[in-house]
Amino acid sequence: MFTEALFFGFLGSLVKGGRLADTSVFDLLNLASAGPVAKERSLVGSIPLFEQAPGTLAWAQIAAMMERMDTDWLRRLDLEPMAA
Repeated sequence: MFTEALFFGFLGSLVKGGRLADTSVFDLLNLASAGPVAKERSLVGSIPLFEQAPGTLAWAQIAAMMERMDTDWLRRLDLEPMAA
């Protein structure tokens, strides 16, 4: 069974000296500090290495999409002065 400890051990073996070991296949992002657009783009269409419970990724994807849609008007508001 793929456990959390096994997952972090796997990630540790990929990262050597602060760099990802000879690959550009993985893109790591701290979702806790990511903005709404980055969260959605990183979760939707991704392939998870570990899912603690069935459906966790689906719920995270839905939450990220909803957060991005809910804050869309704020990003547009920020861009209006630049367009003028």
